[in-house]
Formats: sequence, C-alpha cells, structure tokens
Amino acid sequence: MKKVRAIFLMLFISLIGLLGGETTAMQGKGGLGKRSSEAGNAPDREKRSAIESLQDLSMVEKSAERGDLEAAVHVAEYYLFGPEESQDFSKALGFLEKASDHGNLEAIELLAGMYLNGKGVQQDTRIAAQLYERCAMAGHGPCQFNLGIIYKNGGDNLPPHPLLAYYWLYRATLNDGSLGEMIYDAAAFRNEVALQLSHFERMSIVEKIYYPLTDDTEVNEPDSQVETTTEK
Repeated sequence: MKKVRAIFLMLFISLIGLLGGETTAMQGKGGLGKRSSEAGNAPDREKRSAIESLQDLSMVEKSAERGDLEAAVHVAEYYLFGPEESQDFSKALGFLEKASDHGNLEAIELLAGMYLNGKGVQQDTRIAAQLYERCAMAGHGPCQFNLGIIYKNGGDNLPPHPLLAYYWLYRATLNDGSLGEMIYDAAAFRNEVALQLSHFERMSIVEKIYYPLTDDTEVNEPDSQVETTTEK
C-alpha cells in the first residue's frame, strides 16, 4: 500500500509541476490575471467597507459595541479603507482585536494585515504570521496564501522558510472557492518555492496534505512551524 501511495504521489507531483509551468507561462501573457504580490510583502487584500455614510457608521458602530462581530469588522474596514479623512487605525485596531478574540476570521485577517504593513501598530512580520496561521489552520484560503508569501519572502524578524511556504501555498491552491483568481498566483508562487526543495521534501508535504493520518498517527504541519512562529 505504501509503495502504491508513493508511486501515486510521484506521478501527482510531476503533473503539478507540468500544470504549474503552464500556469506561469499563461500569466506572463496576461491570460490568467496579474501576480498579486510583490517581493517582501504578502498582499493586503483590498477591502471596501459596507458603510457609506456617517449615519451608517453610527448605527453599525453601536451594533459592534453590543458584540456584533460582523458589525465590528465593517466598522474596522471603514476606519482602515474608508475616506482618507475618516481613516483611524487606532479605532480599527480596537474593533479588530475584540472581534479576533472571539475567533472572527475576517477580523484576524485584517489584524494580521495591520501588523504586516505597520498600519496603526509597529510592523511585525512574526506577529502577522502568527495571526495568519490562526486563519490558515481554520481553512481560510487568503490567510493560507498570505502566510505562504510571508514564509517565501521572510520579513524584518522572520527568515524565509521554503518548506512552510510550499506547504501553505499548496494548501491555498486547494481553496479556489475563496481565492478566486488568486489561486493562479498561489500556484505560481508555490512552483517558484518548489525549485528550492528536494523531490523528497515536496513529496512529504503533499503526503501531509492528502494523507493527514498515517498508520493511525496524526501528522501535523511541518515540524518547524511552531518554533518559527512562536520563538521570541
């Protein structure tokens, strides 16, 4: 059984490599959309607040203060991405911290973006990675993508980690429903990182993703992940 699985994985990785090459080539011609991330930063996903007026803001803010997590995210988006004269990163931070403490994935993603880009807080790539990882572990595609980009490029206090980058970008490519056209970017970046890994390393990652349980023993994410994201 293990031999059959190994043969399957080898064929599967070879197929992914071929498809990835086609994807990258088509992107170069503009056929599948633009690359959404530049070296050094994961993309700060464009947000449009559902709040269009100060009257709306007042109503939604009251709902947020009563514990409505979705309202808290909308208010935070307004203070982050609304009219320039209305932007208030400090207020956005307060609403996002409360919502993220209750496990709201959108709030955690936005909070991670603030730390990644230094908006209203001191820029800290390691904290951003920790926050993105919370969402990524819950299956949130954009956070898996962003976390993969962080590990691909590294940051001010977090070195690049190709193995983890490959793992999270690979998982992001399986989230086409939440990524949209960004799935092509995830595949292209994953294939870039793959060039830094051995065939055995790529096989081990694919096996962890597609066979999370092996011989009745749980297989966790790559062993160095916790050390990389929590070490001070």
